[in-house]
Amino acid sequence: MQCTIGYAPVCSFHFGLVLRRYFAHPRISHVALRNETGVYPLDFNGEQTPNLESRVSLADTADRYGVPRLKIDWRTSELDWLTVSGMLHELKRAVKGCGCGTIEDEEARLIQGDGDIVPLGGHHIGTTRMSENPNAGVVDGDGRVHHVRNLYVAGSVTFPTCGQPNPMLTIVAIALRLAQHLEVKLDGRLI
Repeated sequence: MQCTIGYAPVCSFHFGLVLRRYFAHPRISHVALRNETGVYPLDFNGEQTPNLESRVSLADTADRYGVPRLKIDWRTSELDWLTVSGMLHELKRAVKGCGCGTIEDEEARLIQGDGDIVPLGGHHIGTTRMSENPNAGVVDGDGRVHHVRNLYVAGSVTFPTCGQPNPMLTIVAIALRLAQHLEVKLDGRLI
């Protein structure tokens, strides 16, 4: 591989990356580079159980325009922690069974739901949950707010559960479905 002067460190890095990724034995994942200790972090992504104790409400404080701020009360359930703990147990068993490594963890912290291990970020979903029954959610299957004739909502806020992956494609699908519904309802007239 030839590198232009001034780009040698970059080319050298990429060349080394390709060697470590494709020609190392054993091969390692493209997202992990071999390190001296052989220790790698483990990240979990999963669906959280819908929890009626989690909620979004208006805070007592307001922003500079006098609009009340949001107060987010996000909670996990015992089932969430048991699910993660069970998945970790099965993963440890599988890794040990194949002889490709070990997984060391702090399982007691998982079972207790230690706040230090709660992930940051995520997709806050379900604040205007979709349901057929007004007692179980805010909007119907078309995104119309129950008992309000001309108010519609589209987005991940209408999801009854969150799933694990990024919700963007489903959000777009719901928005397109709502647009088609409104077009039919308005006899093809533009809003």
